Amino acid sequence: MHSYSDEEKNAFATLINHALKDDKRVFELGLLPINPEDESCFDNVSDGIILCKLIDKCQPGLVEDRFINTKEKINIFQKKENLNMAIQSAQTIGVKTIGMHPGVFLDKTKHMILGVLWQLLKIYLFSLINIKNNPGLIRLVKEDETLEDLQALPVESILLRWVNYHLDNAGHDQRVKNFSDDVKDGVNYTVLLNQL
Repeated sequence: MHSYSDEEKNAFATLINHALKDDKRVFELGLLPINPEDESCFDNVSDGIILCKLIDKCQPGLVEDRFINTKEKINIFQKKENLNMAIQSAQTIGVKTIGMHPGVFLDKTKHMILGVLWQLLKIYLFSLINIKNNPGLIRLVKEDETLEDLQALPVESILLRWVNYHLDNAGHDQRVKNFSDDVKDGVNYTVLLNQL
């Protein structure tokens, strides 16, 4: 038996609304905004349009708008085309899609949809972690490094360094080496949020 939390679904809906806030077409089609309080998240991704648009946010140019079926009413075959394109494109950017096929979205298999959305949203959010969007990251450059060295690090390493920078500034004696065991008790997050 698979389950999910309403908080998880609500957060994903809110992030999708934010990520695609400038895409007029999805609003014209009535796909956005997604109401975080109901099940519309699953309904609104079932034709593949939002998935394709979200993938393009993760890696601009990967899914061109002209290839997405975005007419007012699209038939089941066009939905499947969108979904197949989304699944294949998601694989290209590193999303694990084992067991994924258009039926998962058409049948609204919630736990699997949320699994794909989580991976896409993580890639999208990580794509925003850079010097251009966050000039303050320059403070994370160590004495023996250049800015280019910092930018060459994997995004998760930069994020870990950012967390530890703030924990250090808060006078906290613990450091975070990963985003699983080191944060599961909530202490480091509490110190971080207090510092911010």
